[in-house]
Amino acid sequence: MQTSDPTGRITRDQNGARLVFTRAYSVPVQQLWAALTEPEQTARWIGRWEGDPTSGTVSLHMSAEEGTPASPVRIDSCAAPYVLAVTTPAEGEPWTLRLVLSSTASGSSLTFTHEQAGSPDLGSIGPGWEFYLDRLAAVLDGGEVPEDFEKYYPVRASAYA
Repeated sequence: MQTSDPTGRITRDQNGARLVFTRAYSVPVQQLWAALTEPEQTARWIGRWEGDPTSGTVSLHMSAEEGTPASPVRIDSCAAPYVLAVTTPAEGEPWTLRLVLSSTASGSSLTFTHEQAGSPDLGSIGPGWEFYLDRLAAVLDGGEVPEDFEKYYPVRASAYA
């Protein structure tokens, strides 16, 4: 399921910028947590990771980023099944990502925050996260997983400028 409108919001302060997405899912929080943390599940929407998470770092192979080498992902905080915070390298400076899950009357919700110091290009980052979060929703709903990022970028980039 592709959302029709951008779902992220941008906040800025003296520490940089935050891109925040809040999404609702019709699955229990434990099922959402599994989709976000188990390598067989993550492989279906963002990419397969490998390594020992208890070491504090895993390696992520992004599934829709063909030809891109695996990236190290540092696990900054993990409180299953409600909070996961990670840092991953990116051009310029690392990306800090925080995922907060909660149970709702109809299933669960995810607040996904991308924190970035400096002057990030949210015009390209926002549509990328929309793409991956729509892929996650499709996996959880049993629907068709979006494959074409180009359908996201031109339509949504101006919303994140």
